[in-house]
Amino acid sequence: MSQKKSRKRNSFRVDPQSSSSDQSEDPSSSSERAQNQKKNKNKNKNQNTNNNKNKNKNKNQNQNKKKTKKKSQKQNNKKTISTFQDFSLDKTIIRSLKKNTIETPNELQKVCLPKLLTGESITMTSNMKSGKAICFLIRAVELLRKYKFRQRNGVGAIVVCQNHEIAEEVNQLSKALLKNQSQNCGVVVEGANKQAEKKKLRIGVNLLIGTPQRLLYHLKQTPELITTNLKYIVVDQAEKFLKAGSDFELEEIFKSIKNRFELSQNNSDQFNKLQIVITSNKKDDNVHQLHNILRRRPKKNQKEKEKEKGKGKGDDIYHYIQMKEKLEYQISENLTQGYVICEPEKRLLLLITLLRRLSTNSKIIICFNSIKSAEFHSEILSYSQIPSLLLYNKMEKLEKNRNILKFKTANQAILCTTCNTISNIKFESVAMLVQYDPPIDEDEYLYTISKFSQYNPKMRTLLFLQPIESHYLKSLKKMKLAIKEFAFPKNLFDYQKKLEKMVNKTYILYNLAREAYRGFVLAYSSHSRKDCFNIQELDLLKISKSFCFEFPPKVDFEKTIKRRNRYKRRRFLNKKKN
Repeated sequence: MSQKKSRKRNSFRVDPQSSSSDQSEDPSSSSERAQNQKKNKNKNKNQNTNNNKNKNKNKNQNQNKKKTKKKSQKQNNKKTISTFQDFSLDKTIIRSLKKNTIETPNELQKVCLPKLLTGESITMTSNMKSGKAICFLIRAVELLRKYKFRQRNGVGAIVVCQNHEIAEEVNQLSKALLKNQSQNCGVVVEGANKQAEKKKLRIGVNLLIGTPQRLLYHLKQTPELITTNLKYIVVDQAEKFLKAGSDFELEEIFKSIKNRFELSQNNSDQFNKLQIVITSNKKDDNVHQLHNILRRRPKKNQKEKEKEKGKGKGDDIYHYIQMKEKLEYQISENLTQGYVICEPEKRLLLLITLLRRLSTNSKIIICFNSIKSAEFHSEILSYSQIPSLLLYNKMEKLEKNRNILKFKTANQAILCTTCNTISNIKFESVAMLVQYDPPIDEDEYLYTISKFSQYNPKMRTLLFLQPIESHYLKSLKKMKLAIKEFAFPKNLFDYQKKLEKMVNKTYILYNLAREAYRGFVLAYSSHSRKDCFNIQELDLLKISKSFCFEFPPKVDFEKTIKRRNRYKRRRFLNKKKN
């Protein structure tokens, strides 16, 4: 054993002769070694630089290849997408679309549908009647079919509409798409019976359509409504919610849905996974912010946005799609369009004389900017022995249907309404459409004219303007509308003093006149075209006489503004508390 250990130790030893020989080498050999080492280092550096260059070239080549692939895929998609079958939809959905004569998709549908079908949240901005409703309803029907919803599962998709008429249109289209499916749809609207709606919700509704106030009522006071399986929400025509100041109602709807998710143990994180779709007819910067507002998320700085660009898709990111098509209104050539420049004192007297002369065997529609002004003028016309009907959005459903039937069946009738209510109803055999107040939305006004001209090609239109508002005619002529000036009648019915006495005596008429005056001034102040419709140029004394007042009444204009800015104050107070 001792011999073996000694051998191992000797194997690790170094001979003194070898060490001395290494130290006694020539200096020339050491210099050569140093030169060789430098050469090897330079070679390695050159090789590394060449390798890096090759890597960068390969990266650029791969990036170019990916870009070319994406471009080719987009071009192929544009070429291949010619029917709804190319979206890989179910056969039952395609059959129901063909029955409604919807066979080929629009440009908007070609862009939006592939993103909707993958579950991405989107904001769509395009013109009126461009096929937005078909896009979000196809996604809703396919989602309900995919997860095999039944009545016991509750609501899987919600569509929020502003008006009763828009909700009914969406309901009719959704029923047509759900004919061959096992799912169902329901409507929840203001003016309808609440108990009948509760019975439907107890049985079960998979696709729920409604207005914001009634949806809020059912979410808070009907516990039978099941929303724990909700996966899809649509806000239709969001710019109208922002104009009316009812966006705080949308916030409360989403807040109540979030509270319901938190109460259920299994579905606590499902609120952040909801697919939200927002549609709008006009470009608006506030529409961009609705996604973060509705999800109860704070605004982000530019630095935070730049950081998220490289991370990929997340819950906060959504797609904004805008179509740059111009509006094309199809107005019949036989339609005669006219205007009258009248002073604000004589507006009401001119309207009464016009109705007295033209109301024999003819149907006339009068449009106002606010509901209160429509109510006031309908009652004053009835006091002056000119019977008239009333129609507006927040009216009860039974009364609304009665007035529509009366106007359609009658040979001689006068209807006082707003532009929002008429734009989605079919009226035939109409002789004249009168725009008494200046139209707030030009596109909506032109859309109503084009729609009425399809069913009433020999109809006449009349627009009331003040001498201050004559600049508005230039903008209408730029849209290639043939407008003529009608002659102002000389002999007007002098009912001014009688109407003023009547309004001062009757309490109901006085309150209606005061609220109508306030609504007119607020609508005038909120007009987008302030170069033509400027409040500072108005003579309020003359305008008050058109509402049967001797002097302008005392009115609080701040009440409505407070309601519109209520949600901003709540946020400000919550920040202070935190």
